[in-house]
Amino acid sequence: MNSITKLKDALHLRMYGNPDEYFEETVWNLEVDAICEDLTAAIDFVLSECTDEELYWLSEVFEDIADRTRSADFIKCLQKRVQRVENAEWRQSILDEILVMLDYVDEPLPE
Repeated sequence: MNSITKLKDALHLRMYGNPDEYFEETVWNLEVDAICEDLTAAIDFVLSECTDEELYWLSEVFEDIADRTRSADFIKCLQKRVQRVENAEWRQSILDEILVMLDYVDEPLPE
């Protein structure tokens, strides 16, 4: 199973699974692990396949991803993708999470 399939499965479980398992640490870690396993594929997924709702849910683990990857490229892709989020409340929430990620990256963001 590739990393994006793992990510989609974990997102689906959190989005539609049993509410009692919503914050289950195992599922949360599956998302982070899947992104970090293949960052290039994750960037492609975020930019081309990720729905607004998936991005909104995924934003909850952005800080953990930033802590592990320190990737300016991933943050830049998120900044680009969030501009297409139609729900203003979700867009602002995602932007807030992206701002937190900036504390983890020492290098300047790519243009």
